[in-house]
Amino acid sequence: MTVPRRIVLYCDSPTSGGFESLVARLADTLAQTAFDVELLYWDEKLAGLVTDPRVRKTRLGSPAGTPLPFLKAFAPASIRRLAAAFRLRRDALLVICQSSIEIGARALIAARLMRIPTVSYLAFAFDFRTLGLPFGMVRERVDDAFYRLPAQFIALSDFQGTLIRERVSVPVHVIPMVVPADIALAPRQRTEGAALEIGVVGAVSFRIKGQDVLPGLAGALLRAGRPFRIHVIGDGPDLGDLRARVAMQSLAGYFTFHGAIPYGAPAEKMRAMDVLVIPSTTEGAVPLVAFEALAAGTPFVITHLAATRDWMIPDELQFDRTSSLDIIRAIDAALTFRGSPRFQPFQRRMLDSVSESAFATAVRDVFEALATTPGSA
Repeated sequence: MTVPRRIVLYCDSPTSGGFESLVARLADTLAQTAFDVELLYWDEKLAGLVTDPRVRKTRLGSPAGTPLPFLKAFAPASIRRLAAAFRLRRDALLVICQSSIEIGARALIAARLMRIPTVSYLAFAFDFRTLGLPFGMVRERVDDAFYRLPAQFIALSDFQGTLIRERVSVPVHVIPMVVPADIALAPRQRTEGAALEIGVVGAVSFRIKGQDVLPGLAGALLRAGRPFRIHVIGDGPDLGDLRARVAMQSLAGYFTFHGAIPYGAPAEKMRAMDVLVIPSTTEGAVPLVAFEALAAGTPFVITHLAATRDWMIPDELQFDRTSSLDIIRAIDAALTFRGSPRFQPFQRRMLDSVSESAFATAVRDVFEALATTPGSA
């Protein structure tokens, strides 16, 4: 059995974020490894992130629906159209790129109707019920059926791979994230007594990214007499709510809202930050922005999350997001850490784990494994 030299990457995500940038990187890497690659996409930003001209791009007719795509985006006509499209590509290896099992599940169903085996490239395998997300119990029951559809899975970390293996018995491979960083800068010099520059980067979503803690953090810094400024970089469904909360508490003078900026630009802005704060309620792995910050010489602090355990982040750089004082404690630890002999080895270890060479090697090894694993083609 040989893996098809033709690969179709399917991604119907309605927006493009960190995971979708990995999909683009996967497309480019596969094309550079002499595969014939086609990207079926919805979001134009994702198509723009794919730079290798050998990757053919075909736009889908509609995006995935959230948070209950099986109610919003699973019309029979839509599935029939996808099934017809997959029938024309049945000689290819079909990889469904899914930030969660719900995003792209419509494609899993369409492929199953055509009896075409699929590989799920899955970022996030958490139990929505355990996370307390809307309709978690109902979603889990439906999602259990979705998990049974792929012939194989590709995860972003060993931890996420373990979560998938708890659900299924099919092969699960791991391709780590990639964050290109040609140069790892040393931390910039801080002026004694200067205002603390705090960066918060990512889609503004209280439920996932947790920016709702920022007004409380600002209030605690004010009460402590600490000069500071919080830079919020990104857009999202809760941006207006965050602005309103900041204004209501008379904190507008301490916040700068940069809005959405081009992919790759956050790394430039983070060079001017003293610390990156990642107050997420959950993550599939260490987010890409943490690595971008390290490449810029900026340390990060992050919520205590099980998904980050593969990277062995020092305990002092992790915090309880329900406590503003604990976030400040972690920030102070990061300020000490950035000037210590421990920072550079940590920076190098983290960046090496997501390097271009590590990613390319993993892509090659995984797709060679697909060639010898039953059910891959």
